[in-house]
Amino acid sequence: MGAEFSAPLLRNLEFRLSPHFARDQKPHGWSISVGPVAEAGDFLWVVSPPYQTAPQRIIGAGYGLTAAESVQIQRQLYFVLDQSDYDRAAAIVEREPASDTKREKIARLGKGSLDLSITRYKVRTNIKTPSGAIDGLEWIEFEGRACVPRTTR
Repeated sequence: MGAEFSAPLLRNLEFRLSPHFARDQKPHGWSISVGPVAEAGDFLWVVSPPYQTAPQRIIGAGYGLTAAESVQIQRQLYFVLDQSDYDRAAAIVEREPASDTKREKIARLGKGSLDLSITRYKVRTNIKTPSGAIDGLEWIEFEGRACVPRTTR
């Protein structure tokens, strides 16, 4: 549990699974991100709805879901392709009021896509934490497909 995973994508980007920590500060799942190789940035969160909560970006318990419920989500995520699109999308998310226009502007910047399905997994139940018992994931197997446009024209 808690092992990191990454896979290269086009345009010097990589897909990442990073340990997701629960209330007891131990890993009980994974966070999904896409970002520049050898950099900590995440180009996925800013253009993958829903924008205020992100249960689809976590594999494991959280956002009111159990680990077993989380692995059932068929994830269709989007990401920007470079830092300038990230900066534009982040400014829209942070500054503009909620509206259909805001969602459309953000969606236009999310030119890359990632489809991810969990195919096998093992749940650990009743893990004791200072704030109560939770469930977590021992391991997962998954299938994914990323689409990264070679050009943005």
